[in-house]
Amino acid sequence: MGSSTIGSLIRRERRRKKLSCKELADYLNCSVSQVINVEKSVANFSKGKRNSLAELFEIDAGLLEGDNINVVPSKQAVSFGKTIKNHRKLLRLTQTELAEELGYSNSGAISLIEQGKKGMSKKKIVKMAELCDVHVAELLQQATDSILEKETEYVNKFIFLAKSKRKPPIWDSLLSLIDTAVKEITTE
Repeated sequence: MGSSTIGSLIRRERRRKKLSCKELADYLNCSVSQVINVEKSVANFSKGKRNSLAELFEIDAGLLEGDNINVVPSKQAVSFGKTIKNHRKLLRLTQTELAEELGYSNSGAISLIEQGKKGMSKKKIVKMAELCDVHVAELLQQATDSILEKETEYVNKFIFLAKSKRKPPIWDSLLSLIDTAVKEITTE
């Protein structure tokens, strides 16, 4: 999505669903002016409203997270997108052909999914698993495994640094940062 904001994503998805600002406001139980302000990136919706939008638009809720700033796909979405792309290539399908098989109106949806910028509905994930002749859990596990491999690589590098006799100059700062992060996570 690059320089797209959450507001522009919401506007684009609202238009794709052929909803007016009033219809979206009614769906979210908010004012039309709030919808307009969010789409202009001068306001944001509550987490609950963002989750409702993600469900309505059939996209990953993570794409609507943040302070209405540039959207960066989550690691999980990117990994899942790569898994979908790998399976599409194994099936020897173009993005257009896969879009037709899954019931999308054009190949743009597949492109966004493969980039990790758009989620898939449960129904479409099931259909994709059927096309690939794999169980849904296997399809999802392949995406998870990809993430775990990268995280394992980072843990191994950290262990290497911890065992080395010469610590890098930023070692104490790194340990302090890790302590702070762990405290934030455990106090939530």
